[in-house]
Amino acid sequence: MLIHAALMASTCLIAGTDDLQSRPKVQFEAAVSVSSIAAGTPFDVVCRFVVPPKWHIYWKDPGSGGLATQVHVQPPPGFKVGQVRFPAPVTMLDSTGPVNALDGRVHLAVAMTPPATLVVGSEIVLGVEAEWLVCKEACFLGRGEATLRIPVTAKPGSATAAATWIQSLPRPIEKRPHTTAELRPGPVLRISGPCDPAGSPIFLHESRPGVHVGDAVIHTETKGFVMDIPLGYDSGESMGKPPRITGLVRFGVGRGDPAWEVNFPFSLEPQAK
Repeated sequence: MLIHAALMASTCLIAGTDDLQSRPKVQFEAAVSVSSIAAGTPFDVVCRFVVPPKWHIYWKDPGSGGLATQVHVQPPPGFKVGQVRFPAPVTMLDSTGPVNALDGRVHLAVAMTPPATLVVGSEIVLGVEAEWLVCKEACFLGRGEATLRIPVTAKPGSATAAATWIQSLPRPIEKRPHTTAELRPGPVLRISGPCDPAGSPIFLHESRPGVHVGDAVIHTETKGFVMDIPLGYDSGESMGKPPRITGLVRFGVGRGDPAWEVNFPFSLEPQAK
C-alpha cells in the first residue's frame, strides 16, 4: 500500500496582484518507496510535483534565473538523510538567459537510512517540506508540507508505486557499463565510455561555492567518447572540506534521454588565478 501524505500546498505571488487569476496550481505529494521500513535498511522519500502545461519549476542549479526546488525531510533522531536526487532538466531560454527547467510530472528522491535501534511494531513519523518557483511569463512561489507515518517491521515491506516513480532518475556515472571517471593532473576530470544512440555527450555542471568548472572538451569516435572537464577551486571557500564537482553527463537533450550523475571530490592543489 502506498503511504501517502496528508499535505497542504499553497502558492505565493511574485508577479503583480493583477495576475492572481492566472496563478498555476502545482500538485504536490510525498510518499515512501516501501510499505514498511526495517532497522538499518535504506529507503527513499519521494516527492511528486505535477506542473501545469507550459509552466516549469527549476533544477537544483536553476541556471541564469529562477530558484532551485527545495525538499527538506525532518526525521526522528538517528536517521541519516541523503542528498536530494533530481531528474535531468530541460534547458530553455527565458528573459534571463538559459535556465534548467523541470516540467510535467517531476519526481525528486531523498535516500533515508534508519538507525539499528528501531523497534518492530512501532511507527515513525517523517515531516516533508518542499518549496518551488513556478514560471511561465510570470513566476509564483509555492510551498508544500507532508507528514508520513510509516510502520516498522522486521524486514522492509514491498515496493510501493513511489518506487517506480524514481526508476528513471540519473544513476552514478560509475555504474554506466564500460565507463570510467578519473581525476587527472590539471586538475581535470576525465570521463570516457561508449557513445549512446540518443545523442552526443554533454556535461551539465551544478554551480558550487568556490568550485570552478571549465568548458568540457569532448572527443568522440565510432566506439566511444572522451570528456575532459577542467577544474579549479578557491581554497578559502572550501571550509576545510575537499571540493566536489557535481552535475550530469547527458546523451541528447530531449526528455527521457539518458543522463548519468557526476559527484566527485577532488583534493589537488588549488589552481592559481
